[in-house]
Amino acid sequence: MEYSLDKPIDNEKYDLLNRIDFAKHFAKDVVMLSEKNNFTISLNGAWGSGKTSLINLIKNEIIRLRDYDEEVSSYPIILDFAPWNSLDENGIITQFFKSFTSNFTKNKIKEFLKSSKTQFAINLLKDVPLIGKYFRCLKSFFDRYLKEFLEKDK
Repeated sequence: MEYSLDKPIDNEKYDLLNRIDFAKHFAKDVVMLSEKNNFTISLNGAWGSGKTSLINLIKNEIIRLRDYDEEVSSYPIILDFAPWNSLDENGIITQFFKSFTSNFTKNKIKEFLKSSKTQFAINLLKDVPLIGKYFRCLKSFFDRYLKEFLEKDK
């Protein structure tokens, strides 16, 4: 008897539903769009419908394109962040920065934080219902500490 675990796949060799072709095309579109635009993608589906598996396949393909496709000059930065793992504001902010810093070098972080796109996104998101309060905290944090971080080499 063979059992299949109810967990997301993280590799195309386990893709029994043949989603890899869609993931490859979608990843290519994301990479091409990220060179020119800012955008948001929403993947909606019922619990257990395979959203995380599809996201994993797409992320793997973006990484493969980044490593082997020399035609594209810029790639999206993949940052895994699950805010529902924390119940309080401080936990969410701490978790965000741990996730953020584990994915970037200090220079990449400075480049990202200096970006007008980043500042625009934070200013925009701070007014969004429900999640806005977390981005207001981030904005407050950035206003307080960002200037010193960007100017000094601590």
